[in-house]
Amino acid sequence: MTVVKRKSSQLIGLATVIALFALMGCQVNPDKQVSIPSLPEIDAQFFGARRDVPSVTDITQLTEAQKNHFLQDFNDPRSIEIAPHRRLFTYLDHKLVGFSYRGDTLFATDALATNAGNCMSLAVMTYSLAKLAGVDVSFQMVNVPPVYKKRSDVMLLSYHVRSYLYDPWYDPEEGGTFMWPRIVIDYFPDRGYVNGETISENEFLALFYRNLAADKLVQGDLDASFWLTKEALTYAPHDPESINLMAVIYRRVGQPDLAMKYFEHGMLFTRGNINLMSNYHQFLQQRGLVDEAQKVAQKLSTSSDSNPYAWIKLGHEAYTRKNYIASKRYYTRALKLAPYLDDAHFGLAKALYQKGETLAAIDALKNAAKSAFQDTERDLYLAKLAVMKASQ
Repeated sequence: MTVVKRKSSQLIGLATVIALFALMGCQVNPDKQVSIPSLPEIDAQFFGARRDVPSVTDITQLTEAQKNHFLQDFNDPRSIEIAPHRRLFTYLDHKLVGFSYRGDTLFATDALATNAGNCMSLAVMTYSLAKLAGVDVSFQMVNVPPVYKKRSDVMLLSYHVRSYLYDPWYDPEEGGTFMWPRIVIDYFPDRGYVNGETISENEFLALFYRNLAADKLVQGDLDASFWLTKEALTYAPHDPESINLMAVIYRRVGQPDLAMKYFEHGMLFTRGNINLMSNYHQFLQQRGLVDEAQKVAQKLSTSSDSNPYAWIKLGHEAYTRKNYIASKRYYTRALKLAPYLDDAHFGLAKALYQKGETLAAIDALKNAAKSAFQDTERDLYLAKLAVMKASQ
């Protein structure tokens, strides 16, 4: 099954267990010039005419009425002495009171008009208002419990992005610290969230296009998905998720050789990306390339992916295949990154029990109960713990 990531602040933004990433040109060290492999040529002959690709202006532009409404509030004389990033935060905070956290990826003007959208919609709305206010904004990936949505043979996984607004009036010499004051813009921070990497403006725009591409993929519109993914690559040509997505699209139009080129290229820049390696491993197995698949499986097992939920996903998949040794290994990797996640403790308990390690499974279930955030989850773990103890 193909896995594709979407994004969300409640769990809906975009990701893609299909990914693309390429570097072009070269980098220069003090000692030598290092050539970086270019992205394989994107072959469009298998797709219809370019369409459904909005410009960045389309995505970020606000209407004149929206601009005027915001600026009237932002420049209100009663609050003009307040730092700009705080005034912007106040405006957004009022908007979020009635914000509908639905799963649509909306443009800035639509998100502001409907007061709705996923985390990408909120982020692009924040981005547009920040540009208008002259406030610097940055974006951070956040690892969250995955939400699985199966559409045909594509599985959507959700992940999250949040925004930060920075104080344009801050003087580090006067402030005495180089920690620039900032305010987080998010739906509602959750105890289970694990901070990920900060992404650039171009990477954020690529992410937005990839979100749209993933939506088109699950709708079966491969032409639109292709052109949107191609656009994502123009902003972040080294993103393993977009490389992965392009490989999957080529595979779906019956071009396995082109898919292979993208998977192979993506492996040069995986940065430990589990999604790309997992899809590539599946691709190789389906083509009967056992030795190559085993090499990817080995790299997958030693991946440095810092997202504990990615490891939990692999643990679930291995458990379903009754590979309890691998399942135990993946859940253990997740717990090294985030020892407070009850899902990982519970998964580990199940894997240990199936391996006949009952005492260790009991300890894992106890840890799951201690880590549970919801009473219903804690009660479930305690009930299973009682049954497990009784069976000894």
